Amino acid sequence: MGLMVGLRSVIIIGSRATGRQQEVPRQMVGVTGSGVTGIIETLDDLLRQPDGKRLSIREALGLFGYRAVWIAALNGHVKDISRKPKLHGYPPRIFISYKWQDDAHGRWVRSVTDAFRDIGYEVLLDQYDCTVKDHMDVPRYVSLVAESHYIVMIVTAEYLEMGTWVFDESNMAANLSEQGITRNIALVRDVPSNMPNPAATLIGRFGCDPTDLHFMGSISDPYSFIQRTFPIDGPRYDAEQKRRLMALRDESAALLDSGQFRTAAEMIDASPDLAESIEVRTLIALIYAKASENKQPALDTARALIDSHAINSFTRLQLAEVFRCCGQHREALQAVSPLRGKNQFASNAAYFYGNLLDDLGAYEAALNHLEYCRLMLGDQPHLLNDLGVVHKNNSDLRQAERCFRRALELLPDDLNAQANLAAVLMDMHRDVEANEIVARGRARFTNFAESVKAQRSKAERDLGKRPSADRIGYICGRCRSSFQIASYRQRLCGDCGVVYDAGQPHCPCCGSDGFVPVEVSDEIRVRCPVCCIGNITRSTSTGTSTLPTTSVTLWRARLRSSPWQKSPRRDS
Repeated sequence: MGLMVGLRSVIIIGSRATGRQQEVPRQMVGVTGSGVTGIIETLDDLLRQPDGKRLSIREALGLFGYRAVWIAALNGHVKDISRKPKLHGYPPRIFISYKWQDDAHGRWVRSVTDAFRDIGYEVLLDQYDCTVKDHMDVPRYVSLVAESHYIVMIVTAEYLEMGTWVFDESNMAANLSEQGITRNIALVRDVPSNMPNPAATLIGRFGCDPTDLHFMGSISDPYSFIQRTFPIDGPRYDAEQKRRLMALRDESAALLDSGQFRTAAEMIDASPDLAESIEVRTLIALIYAKASENKQPALDTARALIDSHAINSFTRLQLAEVFRCCGQHREALQAVSPLRGKNQFASNAAYFYGNLLDDLGAYEAALNHLEYCRLMLGDQPHLLNDLGVVHKNNSDLRQAERCFRRALELLPDDLNAQANLAAVLMDMHRDVEANEIVARGRARFTNFAESVKAQRSKAERDLGKRPSADRIGYICGRCRSSFQIASYRQRLCGDCGVVYDAGQPHCPCCGSDGFVPVEVSDEIRVRCPVCCIGNITRSTSTGTSTLPTTSVTLWRARLRSSPWQKSPRRDS
């Protein structure tokens, strides 16, 4: 999907390593020694020495112990797997995570596995699928959690014990769930007697949805329970069909980004056997949303998919684009919301949020989200162009100029940034500089001057934002997002970071009724509505003021569709 697709964060489990050497458990998955000091990321990081030399596996085992080496290897395997594109699963793949205990527990686990397999799922169970011939086979097998769609955790008191291999396995599963890569399902047989509020504790521990937490103590027949609870309602494809579907998804998405809607539609029509897949239904919705005057079929499809399927993060971004093209900005924000925080698509979500909030006129919030995206990804030409547009819309022409000039340093031939820079310079009465840019642009595109005039700011001209003394400032300690609120007259939305009039019952942008209380202090931990990870506190210095947002309206002053581009997207 244009600029941001494929830029993913890395999934890492932190481990601590000591020099203790441990016995290798060759028969069991789930047993390791105690652990460790020093943060480990991947096996390459562990083996690489400061002087440039590289340890052998045997040397690393002697220095750090088996558990440290295993976790590093697991992180490396998962990092490699997570870079590969993944379909929704036809049928979905399940990874069974459990602790080896007695024979009765092993039979119970096999009964659950057989139930899923008889329904039609692809199921990975170490008793069937993992042959441990070498001590490094264990992390290689466990890394297959990243290739799975569901991780089914068989929870017992022993499963929850710290300092074991299966504890590290469950940590990885929780990280994958937070990243939006897997959906975790917990089948709880028993928990420690001293665990407070088991449901809430396990939901937080494993990152699963409350509807995916099942207490199995009173269920005598797990096979029948699985058969009733987890039916498959989607199509089933063979390996060749999956390969074709992957190619169709990627090629059609590229055609849509370049505005070749008819070609994309013809390609989809040529594969009728794939029409029931989530990927193809999403592509059809995108075609209707971008190319058809009647957008209702696109909305109907997007709403049905969002409501009824455990869709992956990539498809969620595409459906959010459908909502945006159909003018349903609130639904677009709600569709992207689960991708924030530690999700692998957090940078995409921040970029999307910034542009959506700019569409809605919430410029200060849009800047926070785009700057957070910049913090994660660094300077990118199209991102800097968008930041400049939002600064221009927010009447901060000096900052807009800086962003456009930086974008052109990275991509000198970017006509969007050239047109936007020329328009800003004209707004600042620097016509000589602007005319030089227009002359160069006209040599490449005949109507460049007209495009520049169309981007002239419609807002009151202001070279820079001026601080306001009657506002309370807040700042996030992690992403450094800043917020300015008029005390008791405005509210800060706790979900999207928009400042709005306190008389409104809901945020006018995302519809949330949650807001940050004015009485934020160091003793009160309030989650940042931008990065969704850090906490916000009162800032010690006065920041930039926030434009009143009592009437948030759609206003598109930016260069949306360049006449020299076929695509209606800025980020194509």
